[in-house]
Amino acid sequence: MELGLHNINVNAICPGSVESRRMERVQVMAAQSREVSVENQRA
Repeated sequence: MELGLHNINVNAICPGSVESRRMERVQVMAAQSREVSVENQRA
């Protein structure tokens, strides 16, 4: 909405992943496969 003044249209707003039990599992598995901490994976 703020960009409307500059004649810029936006089709979608994608905030990223949503915190859930499934995303927790996905992040843990990704961290393990990359051999990093879950905190580093989230960063």
